[in-house]
Amino acid sequence: MKKKIKAKDLREMKKAEQKERFSSNVVKADDIKEEKIKTSETVIGKAEEKTEQKLKSKSKAAGLKSTLVSGKDIYLTSFGKGNKAVVEHKIDADDSYSVTKISEEPTLSVNDVDNKDIRFSSDRPFGRDETLLAANPIVENSVRGDNLGLKEKLEKKYFGKTFNDNIHIQIIYNIMDIEKILAVYSTSIATTINGMLSDKLTDDKDFIGYMSTKNTYDVFLNPDKNPELDKKKKDNINDSREKFEDLLKTNRLGYFGFDYKFNKKNPNESEENKKRIYHLMGFAGSLRQWSVHNEGNWIYKFHIGEKNGGVAKEYLNTLNHYFKNRYDELNNNFIDQNKVNLFMLIGALKESDPEEICSLYREFIIEKTYKNMGFSIKKLRENMLTLEGGDKITDESMNSVRSKLYKLIDFCIYYGYYKDEKRIEENVRTLRACMTDSDKEMFYEKEAERLWAENKNRFIRFANELTGSNIKKLQDEKISELPSGWRNNVRTSEFSCFSKLMYCMCFFLDGKEINDLLTTLINKFDVIVNLVKTAKEIGIPVEFDKKYTFFNYNLINNEKKDISSYVDELNTVKNIARMKKPSANAKETMYRDALYILGIPSDMSEKKLGDKIADMLDKSDKNKRHDFRNFIANNVINSSRFIYIIKYCDPKSARKIASNRKVVEFVLKESMPESIIERYYKSCIEPEFVFESDSLNEKIMKLSKVITEMNFGNFEDVDQRARGTLAGGETKTRYIAVIGLYLNVVYQIVKNLVNVNARYVMGFHSLERDMGYMGFRVKPDKTAGLFADPKTCITRKILEEGDKTKNRYLAKNMHYRECIKVDIDNSDESAIHLYRNNVAHLKVIKRCALYIGDIKYINSYFGLYHYIMQRCIADDYKGENEKTKEYLASLSEYNTYVGDFVKALNAPFGYNAPRFKNLSIEGRFDKNSKKKLDK
Repeated sequence: MKKKIKAKDLREMKKAEQKERFSSNVVKADDIKEEKIKTSETVIGKAEEKTEQKLKSKSKAAGLKSTLVSGKDIYLTSFGKGNKAVVEHKIDADDSYSVTKISEEPTLSVNDVDNKDIRFSSDRPFGRDETLLAANPIVENSVRGDNLGLKEKLEKKYFGKTFNDNIHIQIIYNIMDIEKILAVYSTSIATTINGMLSDKLTDDKDFIGYMSTKNTYDVFLNPDKNPELDKKKKDNINDSREKFEDLLKTNRLGYFGFDYKFNKKNPNESEENKKRIYHLMGFAGSLRQWSVHNEGNWIYKFHIGEKNGGVAKEYLNTLNHYFKNRYDELNNNFIDQNKVNLFMLIGALKESDPEEICSLYREFIIEKTYKNMGFSIKKLRENMLTLEGGDKITDESMNSVRSKLYKLIDFCIYYGYYKDEKRIEENVRTLRACMTDSDKEMFYEKEAERLWAENKNRFIRFANELTGSNIKKLQDEKISELPSGWRNNVRTSEFSCFSKLMYCMCFFLDGKEINDLLTTLINKFDVIVNLVKTAKEIGIPVEFDKKYTFFNYNLINNEKKDISSYVDELNTVKNIARMKKPSANAKETMYRDALYILGIPSDMSEKKLGDKIADMLDKSDKNKRHDFRNFIANNVINSSRFIYIIKYCDPKSARKIASNRKVVEFVLKESMPESIIERYYKSCIEPEFVFESDSLNEKIMKLSKVITEMNFGNFEDVDQRARGTLAGGETKTRYIAVIGLYLNVVYQIVKNLVNVNARYVMGFHSLERDMGYMGFRVKPDKTAGLFADPKTCITRKILEEGDKTKNRYLAKNMHYRECIKVDIDNSDESAIHLYRNNVAHLKVIKRCALYIGDIKYINSYFGLYHYIMQRCIADDYKGENEKTKEYLASLSEYNTYVGDFVKALNAPFGYNAPRFKNLSIEGRFDKNSKKKLDK
């Protein structure tokens, strides 16, 4: 939140913003906090005054983790340390639901069981003196199938046989969730890499599609070296090699930190660098192909070696190279960057072992182990500093050393918990029992009071000691005075290839995407780990089929490990992964793209633009001012929005994305709270046009006019020296504000369209997976016609089965079956084929600029997405289906998306009722929107 507000309030100097977080030139911390409250009140409204939002069920708050079933036995588990499941009771359904205590110290007590519910009580803080309910899983029949009727087929695939329990199927669905999230982000990565050739590649070509780990680098350079390849595959490799060479020439990979330039003095090094980049392209292409199309078990072969069907060793060497370099970089810089804090901590924690402090502080800084404790150190610190005496630490005089000071405080909090694991477990248990946000806030306030009482004097002493002279004194201390044994604990060779691959793929993702991908993976692996361990505890073996030994994680460097290693590794990857900083060789390209994004005049030729950029970057005259160049660098290129937009959009078309006043007005209303609109209004609009009487809609209309009429020529007269209210200062501040708002609007449009598309990527991934399980060909049989096996095959089959189907969604739901039959009858396999391919290649983003100017009505990002998607289909459609033609005629007439066409295109998802409804109905898809939509 803070970063966003700073960017939007457009403060002048980037470095000053980072160092002086609470300076008078930026929004004060108290103001930010107040804005959070106002925003929350605006979004939540009066409903929150009546009732607090419920965060979890009473059963979960009381400590019930799960009800597992094996045969006729029911097992109740509670939350243990971390996410561990503790088996507390066994209920025998064959013996009048008799209860056997499993745990020596159970926290749950089973009171009664019948054919509907399990009634229990809890010894934990929440649940005492109250009877709680859990559904009887035996009666609910969850053991004998899943909602799609695929349980037996899935169990045979992953485990080689079927089971009479609900544990194996839960493990399977968590594995399939891993595959789904990989499908989403492999699509994003492939789109990003393809987009780097936007000047030369039409959106009907797929450069990354032909890149694969199946080909070594030598074969990529010369396909004839592999006699097993047919002519078509060789042609594909030659084509992808040409595109790869073109990509290197553009310098666009420099956006992601790949500084490739041929070095005549050291051609071998240049070739090795090029080879590694090729390997990353191969990984990206293979990952997308496998996950999106659900092809085989490619990803599971990483750890078994080339001879046994895994990827070639040269690919694994590339993963090792990048991962080890990152770790070496972090470790080598650790002492230099942190020795002041280390000396201060060793001095403050005199009762502790200096070696231990250095080792733990390294984990704290590099691997961020404190983020996996189950509660927030940052929230505890923030609450502490509001208490009496905390103003000494929050005072503006501490701005220049605030980063060091907060790290010292946070580490001391972390270290205290490290020495008291029972306190950690108690805190996690207390937070699990919190039913509302206010309950959580109360916990943090109370725990902060305890910590402040214990550490107040130490923390204030830190503040007093962080003076310029003392910092210089500690910086001059010899590094040899610090312990060094911690270095021996770091062994990157032990990490799995899968974890290293995830690290390398993060080069092409931004911070939020990295966090989402890795958090989801960690969560899913953690659930699988705990299910496997719990199953073993109650005597149910979990042995994966040999094709899925990936999930056994058996041997790494001859050391026995299990699947829990993935959780630890991915937590580490999450804390060190980031998009690499742009390389120097991309500078000219970045300035060109920045001007494209702002909007070049229609009469400016490529030559004039090239001359303009050359003049901006010319350093031959030392007395020459570079106000415009520096302004563009500070406010466009250095903006996090810039890289994200470049990843998904052709920079030449980005300006058109924010050209439709109706779309811009929608984005301002939908994606920005009223308080932020007010700030933009005062900072972007010229003072003579700012009126207190303007309504919110009038402010949004004025802002949208500024955005839609903007181009880079508006900013060429900027004076970089101007400050505050001095001559030119207010103009410069307004320029910065306008660019910040404009980039935010484009970013919101692109980001939300990418997010909408992700839902459909997961939908088609699941559809193709389920088609295979139900015996249908995923790829059309060309000998039988292009659409011999339509995407609607599963739904058609289930409709034919009627009430007898094993599909629980449709089995006895005649009304839904009648509705979905209408959508099936209105569907057109030719249009669905285009729809599916457009989703897989994110074509809505590629063609967004072509159609967004025509839309006449917009109420949601769902609506914007489907309008552009339907325009894409209209332009490429060659079929003769009358209903599809009718839909396309309505699209052309009204210039807004056709709702019934969405349902017809989504008819393949009809066999899964929740998925179909959530992907087809605007109100259900955008249920978190601030607007109330019809459901």
